[in-house]
Amino acid sequence: ERLRLLVELEHSLKTPVLAAYRRAEMALEREQPRREDLVVIRALCAKVYAQLSTFRVFARLAAGEKVEPDLVPLSVSDLQRMLHNAAQDTGALESRRGNRFEFTTEAPDDIAVDVDVNLLEMAVRSILDNATKYSYPETPVRIAISAHKGDQLEISVSNKGLRLRPADLPHVFERGWRSSSAASVRGEGSGIGLWVVDQAMKALDGSVEIHPSDDITTVTLRLPYSENANTDR
Repeated sequence: ERLRLLVELEHSLKTPVLAAYRRAEMALEREQPRREDLVVIRALCAKVYAQLSTFRVFARLAAGEKVEPDLVPLSVSDLQRMLHNAAQDTGALESRRGNRFEFTTEAPDDIAVDVDVNLLEMAVRSILDNATKYSYPETPVRIAISAHKGDQLEISVSNKGLRLRPADLPHVFERGWRSSSAASVRGEGSGIGLWVVDQAMKALDGSVEIHPSDDITTVTLRLPYSENANTDR
């Protein structure tokens, strides 16, 4: 299994690393590098880091070890910045699809979630990546932050596109599983992304759920929050 993991890691990192290298070469050929070049290079570096985080968590879990989060408090404003940066990077890498990101926030800024920033960002970027890859072109990806009674903060990502069948739902968080429709749209993939997201959210005392409705799919990350928090960040 370790050899298979290394092969999958090499395969997943090769494409963004080579793309970043080629984009940097193109930028250096110009007298004045364009901002667009820097945005794409940053997005590719962020993608590599997120993939390394995914495989690091996967390797620990595959070895039977627990994921020990390094918790820090994040305010709603911190979460907004994380989501905006992740959406900007995802949009830069999938710009040809023409999807736009729409944000809404219905949560006060005096609440905070205690999270491992790397784990949560890995989960967010994985969800946004899937939402964009499997959306219809030129359709919006909607991102919402909300707080609910019962001390639950929700981050929801909704997209219009590839439909999940009812028979798929019991399997979406299984390790190594991919739907046949997803494989037909994007052939590559190890099938560990959503499994790692599920395990990461459990390590944060949270959860992840997927709700399909016709051709709209909503993925919701839930985290416990505390009120009147001072993050001092």
